[in-house]
Amino acid sequence: MPSRNCPELTAEMVRELLEYDPTTGLLTWKTCRKKVQKGSVAGSVCGNGRKLYVKVRIGRLYRAHRLIWLIVTGEWPKYHIDHVDNDGTNNRWSNLRLATLNQNQHNRELSRANLTGYKGVSRANNLSKPYRANITIGRERRHLGYYRSAEEAAHAYDESARELFGEYARLNFPHENELAARKLLPVCAIDVMKTEAA
Repeated sequence: MPSRNCPELTAEMVRELLEYDPTTGLLTWKTCRKKVQKGSVAGSVCGNGRKLYVKVRIGRLYRAHRLIWLIVTGEWPKYHIDHVDNDGTNNRWSNLRLATLNQNQHNRELSRANLTGYKGVSRANNLSKPYRANITIGRERRHLGYYRSAEEAAHAYDESARELFGEYARLNFPHENELAARKLLPVCAIDVMKTEAA
């Protein structure tokens, strides 16, 4: 959330209360509090069953990822905090990034109302090409074309999303982007990558 939710808590105050481990994403209490032991994990998972977040009570409830941003950067986030993998409980530092409302929405999961199983794809009343691909930019929905299969339409969506939204795009086939990038590398570069990974 933007700055309207920034309370009177400062980074120093939160750092006195909580320890953050950027590799696990966990917050732990530095001090004993009511019903809380020093060193115990701070917060609990809250949400509507579909979108979950960790919330921590310091006088009132705060989303853990916002407190983490404050601890690490010393400032309340000016924008939304996006979870790269779309798991609101994964608060590893490598999984958190600032995002505008639009960027955050590009990274949303597939809608429950979607019956095709692919983001940006819906059924169409076209007998020869029964699947339609669309992409939304701001409030404008752009038609990308009609396709013979849901997979073809999903690939068209991915191509457009990658071009328009970059790293914030939620893709239907995210690993294909990595494979395409590897195909562009010379064989010796791929061998070096394999050796480094071993």
